[in-house]
Amino acid sequence: MAIKKIAFSTQVNRAYSACDTLEEIKSIIGTVGHTDELHHQFKVFDFDYDPAETYLLALQLNAAGDGLVNPEAGKTIDEQRTAVENRDITNSMNLMKKMKTGEIKSQTAIKVKELKWKESKARDADAIAGNTNALRAYYQEREDVRQAGNAAEVKLAALTSFSDVQKFNPPDEF
Repeated sequence: MAIKKIAFSTQVNRAYSACDTLEEIKSIIGTVGHTDELHHQFKVFDFDYDPAETYLLALQLNAAGDGLVNPEAGKTIDEQRTAVENRDITNSMNLMKKMKTGEIKSQTAIKVKELKWKESKARDADAIAGNTNALRAYYQEREDVRQAGNAAEVKLAALTSFSDVQKFNPPDEF
């Protein structure tokens, strides 16, 4: 094993390269503008790295964020690679869930706003009829849209496979 300089991208949470010197790291990653500074998304750590024992992409920041650890240490390279692939799928699935949850919230807000015109009509109908039936029906319709949005969020959150999350189409839920 040998101490290597490991470039770690905090933006994508991934080890990027293993080199002997900081200059090598800079030549691979590049620097900011015409300075000698690495981009702020990269941190460089000294790590006792043996490619026969450690799959580079398995390396993660430690809890303090001031060093690297291999959460898959002790596993074979193939097992580490599989663990990283599974972690990447889970991370992608969670990101897609967040994006689709935002889409559900947006669709819900749009649908509630589209109903606004019915409020005035319901008030007029109730004034003529001398009751509040139309306004209550309008409020119930808005609440039904919100409940459909909530149900869609619950359904999305319950999905456990990347494929199912990909197939989930928020507009189909309303």
